Amino acid sequence: MSSMNLKFTVDEKMSSLNCSVPGFKYDDFDRSGFLNLAKVNRMLEMSRLNDFMLISPEFHTTKMRSFLFGSQLKASKHLYKTAAVDHPMKFHMQLSNVGRSSIDAEQSLVDDQTGTVLVQRIVRIVNIDPLTKTAAPLSDDLRKLLKEKIHASGDNQLPRLEFPADVPEKHFVHRESVRFSDMDFVFHSNQGSYLLYAFECAAMAASKGFYSKILDDICFYPAKSALGLHVAECFAGDALQVITWEDEKNPMLIYFVVKNKNGVAYNAKVEFYSPEELT
Repeated sequence: MSSMNLKFTVDEKMSSLNCSVPGFKYDDFDRSGFLNLAKVNRMLEMSRLNDFMLISPEFHTTKMRSFLFGSQLKASKHLYKTAAVDHPMKFHMQLSNVGRSSIDAEQSLVDDQTGTVLVQRIVRIVNIDPLTKTAAPLSDDLRKLLKEKIHASGDNQLPRLEFPADVPEKHFVHRESVRFSDMDFVFHSNQGSYLLYAFECAAMAASKGFYSKILDDICFYPAKSALGLHVAECFAGDALQVITWEDEKNPMLIYFVVKNKNGVAYNAKVEFYSPEELT
């Protein structure tokens, strides 16, 4: 899905947009036949910047340098039971929260025929000072303008990522390399690619019998939810270390840390459906 080849409609307040999506790509499905949520995440992520520009043209006239801080996805069971290449859907995006230096938006894919919400995604972009590369406050005028655009149903914020302070002694390590095809138009690894690295790590860990409840190929355990924070940039050719372990109380909840030569680049936790939940 790309903002360049879909016809969007924007509401009068210029606070939300909608478009029709004909279906998923063949490549969005993995070897099990299930939709791969990491591919859906990347699809939504590749559209994200242009979508913000459509909702808020003010981004063109400000010196805001946005950095995607994180996103949360929630996938319904209906998604995995009905997803197809020919699957008409409605895409919706609206501003949902404005902070001191950040902006949150809510995205969703809705089944055109039944009205069932297939995927919900909350994404946060942060204004970055190009000199210090740290979060910088939004201007008062921009914050006021954006707050006026938030829907009454808004105030849906990116949740805090509750993450263990240290990697536990029992963990699994997988190595990846950033490919040129992982890059986006600013020539760093697209945020949507990190979840793909995590899923590849999980597949390898499961094949080695690392997890206690995920006993088969990870592709037979579709993702229920995924919350990830993008900490640093990676570039083509970078060697990555992807670390995973399972939650002590919920073995279907899996943690991931992606590291490059400079340290942590991405943290995530993903909860997977059990085969019984999808029957």
